[in-house]
Amino acid sequence: MNDRPTSAALDGAAHVMVSVSQGQNVSGYRIIDLAGGYRPLTKELSFRAVAAHPECAGAPWRPSAKLVDAHGDHPSILVSALLADPAHREPLAAVSMQVDAFDGVARQIARQLGITGTYYMHVQVLNKDAPEVAEWAARTANDDFELIDDASDVPALPDAFHSGPPTVGTRRSIRAAGTWLHCVFTRQAFDQFIVAASQQTAVERSWAAIVSIHITADACCVQIERLVEMPGASGREFVITSGSEFYSIYQKFGGKLGGFCHLHPPTTADGHRLGPLPSAPDACTAWNIDAATHLPIVCPIALFGTSDSNLAGNVAAYGYVNGRLAEIDLEVTQ
Repeated sequence: MNDRPTSAALDGAAHVMVSVSQGQNVSGYRIIDLAGGYRPLTKELSFRAVAAHPECAGAPWRPSAKLVDAHGDHPSILVSALLADPAHREPLAAVSMQVDAFDGVARQIARQLGITGTYYMHVQVLNKDAPEVAEWAARTANDDFELIDDASDVPALPDAFHSGPPTVGTRRSIRAAGTWLHCVFTRQAFDQFIVAASQQTAVERSWAAIVSIHITADACCVQIERLVEMPGASGREFVITSGSEFYSIYQKFGGKLGGFCHLHPPTTADGHRLGPLPSAPDACTAWNIDAATHLPIVCPIALFGTSDSNLAGNVAAYGYVNGRLAEIDLEVTQ
């Protein structure tokens, strides 16, 4: 696959069209409404907006996107947070997402169409009134279902957070990535996680992270206060939790659900060394959990055998940074 983005920079545009082509003809496309269809990016943007402007917490807002450096080496989409009131045109915050973050969408399109060999990905930013947006809405409408939702179509900036850093004890850095999003364990939750890792040799384990959110001008700290073990089946290289099993946890803790912690084997079945890195199923799990909660999420991973004496290289945390899953700062309160 190769990237060949085309440009559209429209004030107030918030739809992204990802298409694939072979030769001169577009083979297929998908349109994503950034206001609700790419939650990891817009969620980060909304929390950055209230970090910079806490007085705007709870206010209606809208994303506005434009394609930057369309024909350069590093094309990206700059997404800004604007108050919904059109009289306020100054962005509250902005996030830049590299166009290649949509590679997975292009692969899905190609796979669904049976495309093999070299193909090109195109990314455009469209206004909601663009004919392609209306055509996509008509194509994806399903007359057999009616969605009943009392919620407003206009998103609101978050207001469920603490202003200021976590206040319990000092924070010790376990792994620094230099990110705005931080994963911060309480000492008790971290001890539970690492003791479980140190005792594990054969079977993955996983926990839902029950969190509180702490925001300053330069950081968003997702503090893991409690771990709730996920139900389901597990083995050396898998954990399977059904939707109904997860839903029982969501019903109980949904308002404070903010992540997913799990253990990995240190080697593959054929002996190759592994690091604390998310697999493709892990990335899918992170996406689904992010969709289930209004909070930013964190996803720590520890290898079997990890203990307080060998943390370096054996534990790391991940979260959504600029719209894609990436390593983030990992800390623990003392």
